[in-house]
Amino acid sequence: MPITVREAMQLDAFTGCGVLTGNAGLSNEIRWVNILEILDDLRYIEEGEFLITTAYGFDFRDTEKQERLMELLAGNKLAALAVQTGHYIVEVPDTLINLADRHKIPLIEIPSDTSFKNLTKALMGELTRQDINLHDDPPQRNSGVQSLLRQNRILMQKLIAGENAEGLRDVLRSMRISPFADFFLVVFNTAPVFEIDNVSTAQLSPEDSDKLEQSLFYLLAQQKMPFLLGLTDMNPIVLIQPPEGMAEQASVQIRRLIDEITQLCPRFEFTAGMSRRHNRLEEINHALAEARRALEAAALELTGDSRLIHYDCLGLYRLLLEVENLSTLMSTVDDTIGPLLKYDRRTGGALITTLNSYLKHLNISAAAEELYVHRHTLRYRLRQIEEMTRLNLDNAEHIFQLYMARKIYDYLKARKLT
Repeated sequence: MPITVREAMQLDAFTGCGVLTGNAGLSNEIRWVNILEILDDLRYIEEGEFLITTAYGFDFRDTEKQERLMELLAGNKLAALAVQTGHYIVEVPDTLINLADRHKIPLIEIPSDTSFKNLTKALMGELTRQDINLHDDPPQRNSGVQSLLRQNRILMQKLIAGENAEGLRDVLRSMRISPFADFFLVVFNTAPVFEIDNVSTAQLSPEDSDKLEQSLFYLLAQQKMPFLLGLTDMNPIVLIQPPEGMAEQASVQIRRLIDEITQLCPRFEFTAGMSRRHNRLEEINHALAEARRALEAAALELTGDSRLIHYDCLGLYRLLLEVENLSTLMSTVDDTIGPLLKYDRRTGGALITTLNSYLKHLNISAAAEELYVHRHTLRYRLRQIEEMTRLNLDNAEHIFQLYMARKIYDYLKARKLT
């Protein structure tokens, strides 16, 4: 159940924040919280959002741009706009205040020392408590929500167990899920942010797990995408079906979901592995395997993104994660870059670093610049690499062998096997 802007402004976290204008919109209902440092991509603003921003880079000298901004926000039925002053803007300009008043959008000023995190946590906590009273004992909690959660779990279990989606058509339709529409599968994992009473808990407690599942359900329900929420190996698993032409938004929504659930459960860090896009529910187990592989890559720190890992973006690691005979991978490293590794360990040299930079750029000047060495020095090292590996850096196939060996080495190192 949403809260109004007026009710939000009475929360302790908003002490010091002031409503500049838009009193007529204080009864607007808040259904979601969104933080945008830069007001550059407003495609996904949704009805009932409470938008928080620093307005970094926004040109307040351009009155037409301000007009377009407020028209867009009003057209999308924004609940309120909160702008932080003191960092990138000294004060909210009069033109924006007048436009907000005209469009009946509450415009709120946030002091420079107010934390966005505290505002978001307060709002999301209030929104969640309005819908699900997390302080009640389990038997007293919202029976409707509990019933929906059970239905979701059971349906997810049936699909993963291989039950024909055609036979579940009616119950799927009641949840707006189609057996023949594009879907993504997302598996969540948790890790403790810090120790509690000097004890690090690797898993959520039953109470935290219960709260997490209900909070995820509530947050997913606010999005305009059909979903199923279940459990696999005690980890939350979500199936989402974005409307046609909105597959790109699926990642945006999952990132937002991670942000919000982190606010609600601050003792834990959340990561998610996301499958490729599939178009038949009978492929759900393929999607589940992909999402799990993506999480495995995250655990091994093989990817740059630590929060949401796409199976599509794993590259060569997709193959490596499927290899069971690791001795084959070890011998591949030994037979290619093994001599370079031994040389660097023995002499403190930098042949592997040099190789990494060259494979990244395939350009001597660019690699030399990155390594802060002279081009002659780089050429000398590359000749050493060719001599030790007996591979030619002008040969595309040999370059691929070296690139693959480097990836395998990183993979084995992450698994503490080198």
